[in-house]
Amino acid sequence: MFVDHNYLSNLNLKLVAGKHFPDQREGREQFVIVNEEFLKKFEITSPVDALGETILVPGAGELIIIGVTKNFHYTDLKMQIQGFFFRYDPNMFNYANLKVTSSDMHATLANMETVWKSIGGEKKFIARFFDDEIEDAYAEYYSTIKIYAFLGFLAISISCLGLLGMVVYTTETRIKEIGVRKVMGASTSTIAMLLSKDYLKLMLVAALIATPITYFFFDTVLFSEHSYKIAIGALEIVASILIMFLLGIGTILSQTLKASRANPVDTLRYE
Repeated sequence: MFVDHNYLSNLNLKLVAGKHFPDQREGREQFVIVNEEFLKKFEITSPVDALGETILVPGAGELIIIGVTKNFHYTDLKMQIQGFFFRYDPNMFNYANLKVTSSDMHATLANMETVWKSIGGEKKFIARFFDDEIEDAYAEYYSTIKIYAFLGFLAISISCLGLLGMVVYTTETRIKEIGVRKVMGASTSTIAMLLSKDYLKLMLVAALIATPITYFFFDTVLFSEHSYKIAIGALEIVASILIMFLLGIGTILSQTLKASRANPVDTLRYE
């Protein structure tokens, strides 16, 4: 990438050794600034050792390494950081990178356009904010997150409704059994646990089946092409299972507690 002497500091790129390009607008191109990964290609162990070394660049001849930057992402996170270097040749500049602080951005852009017309002639003034470009680059991910969030919400809602229907059916068919147990001295918590334990076992089996499949899908399939990603750890897995159980238990107890608190006189009246 061709840059000037202000580019690195403007984008907060850190030098681990050496210095920025000198303000040299005329004369032959002389220097390059490389990243840490570039040094590995040439088996240079220390950034300081790279300073003063020359590299042969097609069309420019031998250029001297004047600085080494800390590795940074120059493309999206799908791509692994490779060897990269900056060159300084004003004849190759195509864009201006400006750090702007303004309370009236519309007026600031209008002033920029006025200045541009004096140097750019008839060429159209086009300005974009860097954060907007980053957001556009990851728009696909935002859409994916929304889709999976909606599908997840839909799946959880349907599962809870299905679970609720099964619990309602079970409590209705066992209502007289519940009444007999209460007459025999069973407590509300004991009856609620009796009605809930089978569903808790089913939820445990579901978690044991779904967890490895989900982990494999997200960690290995969906993000397999990404060089940089956040691994799914034990905390995320445990938290997800706990949330699932809380939703399931809440759904189950909403009916089992109601049934276990019912007056046995009402449930056994016609027996």
